[in-house]
Amino acid sequence: MIRLALFLVLAFAVACSKPQPVLPEGVEQLTVTLSPEEESILAIWQLPEAVTEFAFNEGDMPVSQRESDWTPAGEGWVFDGQTLSREDGSAFQEFSFTLPAASMFYDRYYVPASKVGKGGWVIFANMLAPAEGDFEVRFDGLPESNVIYGEGEITSPNEPRDGNTLGIFYVGPAENLSMEGGILIAGPEIPDAIRNDISGNLENAVTKLTDAWGYAPEIPPAVIITYDQNWHGQSWKGGVLEEVITFHLRGMDLSGDTSEFTDHLRNTSLHEAIHVWNGTLFESSENSEQSWVHEGAAEYIANRLWMDDNTFNAAVQKALNGCILQLGDHSIRDTEIASRGQTPYRCGHVVHLAAELSALKHTGKNVLGIWKDVYDAAGDERVYDSATFVSAAEAEGGAPFSGIMTLFNKGLTPENRAALVADLVALGADIVPLTPESETPYETTLPVTVLRELLIGYCEGGYGFTRMQEGFALDTAQRCGDALAGDPLVSSLNGHDLLKTPVAAYFAAREACQAGEPLLLTRADGAALEPLECPEGLAALPELYDVRSAGTLPPL
Repeated sequence: MIRLALFLVLAFAVACSKPQPVLPEGVEQLTVTLSPEEESILAIWQLPEAVTEFAFNEGDMPVSQRESDWTPAGEGWVFDGQTLSREDGSAFQEFSFTLPAASMFYDRYYVPASKVGKGGWVIFANMLAPAEGDFEVRFDGLPESNVIYGEGEITSPNEPRDGNTLGIFYVGPAENLSMEGGILIAGPEIPDAIRNDISGNLENAVTKLTDAWGYAPEIPPAVIITYDQNWHGQSWKGGVLEEVITFHLRGMDLSGDTSEFTDHLRNTSLHEAIHVWNGTLFESSENSEQSWVHEGAAEYIANRLWMDDNTFNAAVQKALNGCILQLGDHSIRDTEIASRGQTPYRCGHVVHLAAELSALKHTGKNVLGIWKDVYDAAGDERVYDSATFVSAAEAEGGAPFSGIMTLFNKGLTPENRAALVADLVALGADIVPLTPESETPYETTLPVTVLRELLIGYCEGGYGFTRMQEGFALDTAQRCGDALAGDPLVSSLNGHDLLKTPVAAYFAAREACQAGEPLLLTRADGAALEPLECPEGLAALPELYDVRSAGTLPPL
C-alpha cells in the first residue's frame, strides 16, 4: 500500500508492478471486479460458493435507485433492486451489472457512482456490498497510469482493496489528483479558480491546525468534486464519510462568476476538514446530544480561517439571529431542541465567539488554543464532552465566558437575549438592534422563519416549501386550507420581497401581527393571494440584532 506521503513515487511503482489475475481460482470471499469505462462501469460479482439468491446491502443505496439504474447482464434473471435470483431457481456463482453514473440525486447522503473528468469515477463501495459478509474490490482493464484512492491510500489498479472499509473511493487517471495539505480530486471540467481555491485553503487549514494543535490526523482530509453541466435542472449534493468530502455539482454554469458558490464550497470543505480532528482523531462522547460543541467549533473555526472582517461579521449576525430564532427559551442542553437542524451550528458558533473573545481578553489565547486544551484533556482514549470544552473555555475566558454559558444553559428568554448581547458588547463586539433599514442579504433564515410560523397556523400536520430563484414554492394545496390552495410560488409578503429584502419582510410580518392587521402574500407573477389572519407564532417573533463588528479577532 502506498501512503499519501509517497504519492510522488506512485507513477514508478505502478509502472513496475505486474498485473495480477482478476478472478483468482478458489476465491475465499466475495469479489467484485470493476472495469470502469467512460460512460459506465462493468461490475462482476464472484461468490465463494453457489447460491440461489443474492441480497445487496440496502442501508446506503435505495432499493428503488438500484432497481431503476441497474440491469443484470444476460437473460433469465429476476431482480427487484434488492435481491437477485434466476427465473428457473437454479444456483449461480457469478453475475454482472453495467453500472451507470447516478441518474438523479436520491434522498441519501452518498451518491453511488459519478464521473470525474474523462475515465475517472468516484464510487461508494457500500453500493456493491452484500447484505451480509465481507467483500473485496478488484479492478480490470485499467491503464497502468490509473490509480485508486480510498481509505486515505493511493494504490495501483492492480492491487485488490477491502470493500468493507473502502468507503467513498476514486478510480481513474492520476492527473485528477492534487495534494496540498489534504488531497483534491477533480477533473479538468472544474475551473482552475475553484480547484486552486479549495486546494489552497485546504492546505492552509491543515497546516495551521496541525501546527496549533500538535496533533496530525493519520489520513488527511480529501475533497472530491464531480460536475455535469448538461444535467436535467440545477442541483448539487454534498456528502461526508470519514475524511472524504464530496461535492456533486449539476446543471450550473461554472464558467462565470462563481464567487458566492465557491465561498460555500470552501467553507463546507474547511468545516468538514476540522471534523477530521474533532470527530475522527478525537471523539465527542455526546455526539448527538450536545452537538453544539463539535458542530459549533467546526463552523466557527472554518469561518475564522478564511473570512475577512465584513464577511465574518455577517456570519456572526446570521449565527446570533439564527440561534435566537431556533433555540428560543430552551436550554442549549435540551437535546430535542438544541441538537436538531441548524440550531447546534448557529448557537455553537455564538458560544465559540464568546469563548474566543473572553479568552483573548483574559489569557490571550485564540479559539485554536482553547481546543488545544480540550484535546490535551481528552486523555489516552481521545474522548471529550461538553464539560471538557466548557472547562477549557472557562479556564481561558474566566467569568465573562462563565456568565454567557449560564445564559445558554438557562435558555434565551427575552431577558437572557438582551443579557447575551450586552455581554458580547462588553467583550468588544458592536451589536445593535436590527431595524428594517438594516437590510442585509445574509439573513436568509428570516423568510424561512416567517413562512414556517405562518404555515404552522394554517396547515394541519406537515407542511413544506422550497426556495426557488423567484421566491418560495409552497406545498400547501392538500393541507393548508382554501386560502393557500394550489401550491403557489410566492415572492413577497406585505409588499416586501422575501428573498431580496428579508429583514423588511420579517419586520412587516411582526408589526402587522402585533397590530392585528392581515398578511398578504404575492405570487411571483404579481397576483395576490387571499389576505391571511396572523397566526399566534408570528406575533411572538423576537427582536433580532445587527452585528456591526464581532470584536477584535486577530487572524488565526
